[in-house]
Amino acid sequence: MQAKPSLIVLLVITFSACGTAVGQATAPTKAPAKASVGDSGIKDNGDGTVTDKKTGLMWQKDESKDMTWPDAQKYCHDLSLAAHSDWILPKKDQLVSVWSDGGFRSLDDFTWSSEIDPDYAPQIQLRVGPMVWSVKSKTGEVSHGAGSESTKLLNPARCIRVAK
Repeated sequence: MQAKPSLIVLLVITFSACGTAVGQATAPTKAPAKASVGDSGIKDNGDGTVTDKKTGLMWQKDESKDMTWPDAQKYCHDLSLAAHSDWILPKKDQLVSVWSDGGFRSLDDFTWSSEIDPDYAPQIQLRVGPMVWSVKSKTGEVSHGAGSESTKLLNPARCIRVAK
């Protein structure tokens, strides 16, 4: 009988972790152990970058300051880091993948992706601009954010490049 209250609490927590907001999806509800760069599939290159050993993508180690989505795109395009200047804003699936591989779990911010969700309510997009996918660094939660300059929604960027 004592196990039933625990089971009920677990079900409530699992339901809450699934997200209930319209247009919001989440990563798997199983919380992996918190990983740092040294004990995950992420290799610290020692030059302000890390490489995801599974995908081969090189990531900017530290996020940028908070900025609008257009500014995040420009920031990555203009970034010169570790003798490379071919940085881009990652796709949604790349942000989720690096989270799944154990990287970047410490920050509680959503990070901009390069992708717009074309299926998000068109009437809202007409009013606020494109709805851009973003991923929460700490939990892997996937969400949307208005990507137009006029909305002034601010998130950090974390740029990537294909490691060669």
